[in-house]
Amino acid sequence: FLYLVTPFLMAWLSKLSQKTRKILLIITPIISLLPTLCLIMFESLTQKNMSQYIGGYSSLPIFWVPCYLSGMLLAKTRLETLFGKMSSNKGMPSAGDLACLVLLGIALYPGISEHWKFILRHGGLIPLFLIVIYDLSRNKGYIASVLRTKVFSSLGEVSFSIFIWQGVVITLLWYQVANYPSAVLIQFLFATMGMLLIAYASTLLLERPIAKALRSIYSV
Repeated sequence: FLYLVTPFLMAWLSKLSQKTRKILLIITPIISLLPTLCLIMFESLTQKNMSQYIGGYSSLPIFWVPCYLSGMLLAKTRLETLFGKMSSNKGMPSAGDLACLVLLGIALYPGISEHWKFILRHGGLIPLFLIVIYDLSRNKGYIASVLRTKVFSSLGEVSFSIFIWQGVVITLLWYQVANYPSAVLIQFLFATMGMLLIAYASTLLLERPIAKALRSIYSV
């Protein structure tokens, strides 16, 4: 769904002024959070458990449009003015590094309540992700230095395929773990290697040939 609406979102964003894009960039996390906050407030007033409803509507693709839009807005409002002026800051920490540490700490912290999980996932973490993306685009920080290495550059070439096929591999992994719980580590390693093999095969045999054909048809 998100890829289907991308051309329309790009066309709409191109018509907006820089000031309007910046305002939208600031309010998109709030827009993304509004449904969740409304249901949590309704739950506190009625004493009814709304978690199933929050989980239900968050599974709808349209729910993630504001989150998806925030990344596009960041590119439109900042990167187009910084293109050609991106500064490398090797060996120095950045705000993006700090944001990554905060995100990692939140992900590993076991005591987050159900409501806060929804709030963080449904918009609360958007600013942190935007800081990470912004600093990576300027090659700033330790994480940017690591991601420029050959290993991660190679993974970057197949990152879209990893994203596309992850659901299939993770579903198979869960099935195997449920049936053979004593071999979790081995199954995880095989799943990781299988994911990479599928991703490289998909990129070489499907994505690049299709992209090449489309470029020849549309003269891109």
